[in-house]
Amino acid sequence: MSRQPFFDITNEKIAAAAEHFKTHRWVSVADFCHPDVAERMHTFLLSQAMPKEQWFHASQYSGAPGTQYLQEVPKNLPGIVENRARANERGPGVLNYSFTRTLISEADSKKDNPTFYQFYVMIASERFMDVISRITGFTITGLETLFASKYVTGDFLDPHTDASASTPRHLAFVLNLSKEWKPEYGGLLHIDGRNIVPAFNSLMLFDVRTTPTMSGQYHYVSGVTDKTNETRLAVSGWLNGKS
Repeated sequence: MSRQPFFDITNEKIAAAAEHFKTHRWVSVADFCHPDVAERMHTFLLSQAMPKEQWFHASQYSGAPGTQYLQEVPKNLPGIVENRARANERGPGVLNYSFTRTLISEADSKKDNPTFYQFYVMIASERFMDVISRITGFTITGLETLFASKYVTGDFLDPHTDASASTPRHLAFVLNLSKEWKPEYGGLLHIDGRNIVPAFNSLMLFDVRTTPTMSGQYHYVSGVTDKTNETRLAVSGWLNGKS
């Protein structure tokens, strides 16, 4: 995607982020990527170079088991509209959500979408892992999952934790790529009593571990309102590690 480094973060910025993470178990790091790298990522994800066939609307709602995935192609639009509406009914006993995401794996992206594969290369790089380890105090051992997501009007993600009993998952990360997002648009990440606007080129990290002395942090993404026609865009996933 770019020949220059993915990011260039100072020791002072790392130290400030580490202090916040130590107290709160989460931190948002502003201006994380080189500006032109963030711009290119934003442009690519919204361009025709990211084929519609690689985007899937994901929803979960009462009365339907598991996640309902619909490929974001024109023939599926009526079903996507219906699934978004059903998810917004907020049925009891279900983690309801509606948003669009990629499902392309690292191996498939290397073969079918070399530009998106660079996202895997960047996030899985030793330098990135080292910086995240310095911020969190965890020994980050690898990338578990990576995906891009889009939220538009009517999309949301209800309260949940990202804790996993079957993997050494330690951290969730969200690299926000939304341009000039405003609080009245919704789509805010709610965690630890805070309402966090997805500022462009900010990296959000939060601890998702569950141990005998603490639980995974509950968080949610508020519904995107009809006050915007813009897309809430991010690259997200989980990092495995050792405490």
